[in-house]
Amino acid sequence: MFRHDGLPPRELLRAGREEVTGYGGRIVSDRVTAVRRAGEHFAVGTEDGRSWSARRLLVTTGLVDELPDVPGLRERWGREVLHCPYCHGWEVLDTPIGVLATGPGAVHQALLFRQWSGGGPVRRCLRPGRGGRELTAGDRTPRPRVRPPATGARAPRVGMDMSTVTVLLRKALLFAWLETRCCAFAIALLSGVAVSQALPQLPIARYDLLVAYGVLLTAVFLVCRWESGRDLAVISVCHVIGLAFELVKVALGSWSYPEPAVLKFAGVPLYGGFLYAAVGSYVCRAWHVLDLRLIRYRPGATSVVAMAIYANFFSHHWLPDVRWPLAVALIAVTAGTQVTFAVGRSRHRMPLALSFALIGFFLWLAENIATYLGAWRYPYQAHGWQPVAWEKFGAWALLISVTFVLVAWANGRRVPDESPAGPDANS
Repeated sequence: MFRHDGLPPRELLRAGREEVTGYGGRIVSDRVTAVRRAGEHFAVGTEDGRSWSARRLLVTTGLVDELPDVPGLRERWGREVLHCPYCHGWEVLDTPIGVLATGPGAVHQALLFRQWSGGGPVRRCLRPGRGGRELTAGDRTPRPRVRPPATGARAPRVGMDMSTVTVLLRKALLFAWLETRCCAFAIALLSGVAVSQALPQLPIARYDLLVAYGVLLTAVFLVCRWESGRDLAVISVCHVIGLAFELVKVALGSWSYPEPAVLKFAGVPLYGGFLYAAVGSYVCRAWHVLDLRLIRYRPGATSVVAMAIYANFFSHHWLPDVRWPLAVALIAVTAGTQVTFAVGRSRHRMPLALSFALIGFFLWLAENIATYLGAWRYPYQAHGWQPVAWEKFGAWALLISVTFVLVAWANGRRVPDESPAGPDANS
């Protein structure tokens, strides 16, 4: 089943209608007043006087939930009170769950919901009226009584038990594996840079060899469907934006590519664009692998600030550097914006600005690895490798907003513009 976590109902309705019209269907908003058999077809009359003919007629009258007679339950239906562990399980993940026992199937339902309670207890509520007292939905769950330990006995442990630690560890390992999958193109590209440095002298320049390797990687990812045609278009734009960035920065002496190459223009080898394409690939793959969703995202304001950040990395060579005011502006336009992501069966969320900072930090680490492997060289690394300056971490945290805006725009239909209706994610 496809997930639509956080998707506004109107957006889901619009997408469904687009699918219908895509198959040649036609949607008419009207009220049916009469239906009759006309040979092999059905004739349907509507309020506006028109008549429609169809070979098949599907009558959808809807369903009505018959709720237990518990005061307060109807008002909480669909929010705090749920009925299906498959439809609503993620909304109550790792939280205390109570099951209202209205029939023999309550035990089976309790066992099903226990899978979502993190292995913890599932409280089974009594039937209404049992024990001379009617249970209401507004009642608080009674706290369990804890007897004082007997003399010489150890007091009960407070804190996480081993099962909870195991669950957290498994989730962390799964998240690390998913992130590794997202970084597949970048890992493969850096591995190619490392191998190329260890190769003996070849008739083809190393930078030119890396261009061919980057093209091959792109083709493999496309053929294996690890990236879609839309992803490839976004990654290509990242490649072009990166090359433009490189041409200006190398010309101004910010860094250099010291080795000769045929496919090298104005001091910049063509493979330099693949380094930015790797960043684009990471964001595109993360969007699919982690099922990224945005809540309260402001595409217009965020795009304007991202473009200003990109322009400032050029203009600060001649005009005052305004990266700090732009950093404040980026935090302001992303304030309240959450990015949600799936790890296994559960969803988590974090502020979008924090995700930029984390990605920027790991890009700074990757840049240290790349310069160590001789992918390019900063002026202070001319006489031997040194760690990349710490301020590059902040630069990457700002620049990643450009890539993110592009990918978010390309996946615009999957960006909800409002908050989910329930507790859809964990912090």
